[in-house]
Amino acid sequence: MEQLMAERLLAAGHRLVVYDCVSARTENLVARGATFVETPASVAWEVDVVFSMMADDVTLEDMIFGEDGIATGLSPRAIHVSCGTISCPQARRLREGHGQCGQTYVDAIILGGPAEAKAGELSILATGVNDVWVRLMPLLKCLGVVMFRTDDYFCRADQGWERASSTVGSRKEIQRA
Repeated sequence: MEQLMAERLLAAGHRLVVYDCVSARTENLVARGATFVETPASVAWEVDVVFSMMADDVTLEDMIFGEDGIATGLSPRAIHVSCGTISCPQARRLREGHGQCGQTYVDAIILGGPAEAKAGELSILATGVNDVWVRLMPLLKCLGVVMFRTDDYFCRADQGWERASSTVGSRKEIQRA
């Protein structure tokens, strides 16, 4: 799904710098104009907003705070948007770790599948404050409908998914009306 989201960002004219531990996964994006770099830190050095979509805490922890991790290259003004499925303790660790580095962390729950990603119809629940929202909106609008909360992070294991489901259900009902 991250490939489809990245393709939408490229199609909207956004500059894309990509990293994957398996570089072959990025070939399609590079062919469309993305720039491939060798480390997560290199991505962070090049951009103001870094998206990650990791499926487990250990891999994400290393990608963010490990040697050549995103946090080592992310400027204080930059934003890390975590879109992966992570635990509540890991969400807290990201918020606190980025905070200690003077960086901004946004927790984003992405609802939808490949069809919605391709069509730009994902539902996105993201955390953050007004100045962060303003900076992220041009990117997130390429991906779908964005709904924000003002909390520091979602705790996916409890209220996050429940609230996400009811919010998205309500949005769909409104669209049908």
